[in-house]
Amino acid sequence: MSYRKLLTYMICLFLSMSTALACYPKVAPAAPGTAMTTGHGADLTPLPGACSRGRGVAPPLATGTVADRPDKPQITPGVEVRLVVNADQRTLTVMAGQEVIGVYPVAIGKYSTPTPIGEWKIIDKDYNWGGPFGPRWLGLNIIWGRYGIHGTNQPGSISYETSLGCLRMFDDDVLQIFDLVKVGTQVDIVGEPHKTNFWHRELATGSVGPDAVYVQLALKRKGFYPYRCDGMFGRLSDLGVRCFQALEGLPVTGKVDEETNRRLLEEAPKEKPEEKNEASGNGQTD
Repeated sequence: MSYRKLLTYMICLFLSMSTALACYPKVAPAAPGTAMTTGHGADLTPLPGACSRGRGVAPPLATGTVADRPDKPQITPGVEVRLVVNADQRTLTVMAGQEVIGVYPVAIGKYSTPTPIGEWKIIDKDYNWGGPFGPRWLGLNIIWGRYGIHGTNQPGSISYETSLGCLRMFDDDVLQIFDLVKVGTQVDIVGEPHKTNFWHRELATGSVGPDAVYVQLALKRKGFYPYRCDGMFGRLSDLGVRCFQALEGLPVTGKVDEETNRRLLEEAPKEKPEEKNEASGNGQTD
């Protein structure tokens, strides 16, 4: 690494830490049934949060029988609770600190209406929506649509890709976790069930959407973005991209063009295992 690149990285890191999370753009959550326009005028059609009818075509990865569901978790008072959803395995895990309290099967979004990957929080709790939403609702702060965790009147859909993006649970399960979480509880959705690496638009400050989440996740993996990956491309995302571009020898614009996107999503080459030397100390074999 050249001295100039190292200096650029150190300056960017200092500015990033001093700016902190207050630099995120102030964007209100989208209301159900409305469209959201990003800073670049791209119209993103939101998902209404209701789940579709019918079973998915993919085989279940997580079991969905009553016998497999855990008993009501017991949480030590004062221990922070968070939820981790694995979209690949179609499971929701309740964590209390570093302890796994319960693992539940869920239904996720279809290929055409995927569940958003990212780092979210619960922003509202509600009761008895009924029908496809079941007895409880936990809303998430995903700003390009109305998404949440809820029950269902279609228990046969659990463990399949069948929803419009929400996370469906058995009614008994959502009743269990509802009292364990509060507004502000962290919900991390991980996995790559429908990820595509193609580039379709330039991202810059003000951009919002799932593609911004993947950029933030890539920046975080490479050490340029130690913040929440929430799909809001603000000044901190811009700063992380600038640092990355500087170290990669790309034009430092803060915008994610096609080449920057390709470099970001490149996986580091795996090291080849060293070949075993069967030779003796003098280089001759037996």
